[in-house]
Amino acid sequence: MRFDAATGRFVPVEEPRDTTPTTEAAERPPTPDDPRPAAFRNIPPFGGAA
Repeated sequence: MRFDAATGRFVPVEEPRDTTPTTEAAERPPTPDDPRPAAFRNIPPFGGAA
């Protein structure tokens, strides 16, 4: 950062870079079913309800 006396503000020293096209991520694979019994699925881990 450097101080710009004309505006009284700090401005970045680095040169502005050209923007690049965005790369999109691949689609996420489906989440597998939870193997736990239904009674245990919504219980938080160790002491989560304390």
